[in-house]
Amino acid sequence: MSLFLISCDGDKTKVSKDVAYMSALIKTILADDSYDESLEIPLPNVNKETLNRVIEFCLHHVNNPMAEVKKPLTSSDMIDIVSKWDAEYVNVELSILYSTMSAASYLDIPSLLDLCCIKIASMIRGKSPAEIKSIFNIVDDFTQKEEILIREENKWCES
Repeated sequence: MSLFLISCDGDKTKVSKDVAYMSALIKTILADDSYDESLEIPLPNVNKETLNRVIEFCLHHVNNPMAEVKKPLTSSDMIDIVSKWDAEYVNVELSILYSTMSAASYLDIPSLLDLCCIKIASMIRGKSPAEIKSIFNIVDDFTQKEEILIREENKWCES
């Protein structure tokens, strides 16, 4: 059995039921199991490029589930944390990682969402706040007085 997933930009991709069922959202939509081969599921929050990436992940893991990752992370090197394939999959520009993570959340694919979050966690592991701001292009929007006040109010976080 297969069905079509339609991205927000109108691209139609045929996938097997097993691949589609990696998404809890799609599994819920198809809960009654009464569909035919021409069923089309629109995904208004996922563009073509991102949908193709998500399908690539699902195809790889449909019969080869992602191994559970020990937390807290023991390394900032993804190859020490996940399989080589998974480490290479998330070794992409931040914009692609963000869109993949957003799609994983929308489609409710826990293993893909977990992988994206692990990648981000590995990027910030052991970094100072200034380094993290630099990595993610975060601009300070607090005045120096506001920052001192916030740090004072939240000293408990640093211990």
